[in-house]
Amino acid sequence: MSDVRRTVDRTAEILAEAARLARPALQLREGGDGPLAAVWVGGEEHRVSVDIGILAGLGLDASLASAFAGGQPTGSIDVFAGDVEPTRHPRVLANRRLRGAPLHATRVASFPPLEALCAYGGPVVDTWLSDLGATRANAGGARVRDSREGTAVLRAWQASCPLYVGAADVLLGGWHMLWPEDDTYDRGDGSRLVVWTFRDAEPWLELWTDNAGRFSTIERIT
Repeated sequence: MSDVRRTVDRTAEILAEAARLARPALQLREGGDGPLAAVWVGGEEHRVSVDIGILAGLGLDASLASAFAGGQPTGSIDVFAGDVEPTRHPRVLANRRLRGAPLHATRVASFPPLEALCAYGGPVVDTWLSDLGATRANAGGARVRDSREGTAVLRAWQASCPLYVGAADVLLGGWHMLWPEDDTYDRGDGSRLVVWTFRDAEPWLELWTDNAGRFSTIERIT
């Protein structure tokens, strides 16, 4: 019975479940038509300053409110490379004199990577994994990754991820990527990706916030 179930092609169901999990995000590019969302400073340390108010509606409201001790999440945040901590600035970008490239926002749907689907997907994911003789606990193996469904999710994610298609200088919100040095997809503290930079990489910079409103930066290299 198990071998028969493994022959079932659930690609359409799994892709539909992945699409259901898509998160709102903003792709930022120089020369875009959308609202001003950031300034790419491009310094050796200070890379980008982001308008915090534009993050509203990306599912980050609770974390941002915690970060501002119950106040309004306004102003801007500066993201640095190296060991420099991100800093919050009370002024919005329009009131700051920053030399750099203005980045404008386009709203997109951030498609989840396979790891996110296996962590947060609904019952259809359990059924699919059971077909493969796998569980959520061991979903990172080749059996899942190389299946028809896994391959389809990987291709759909890569087709929408700026890291692969070069569609943005910066991404605000959305799903994060599991890097080789990461132990697990869910960091366990409610952390969410706020900013992911692509311009002038390497390194790629990720700005995170957790449920306690703390900000942290991760620098990624290959």
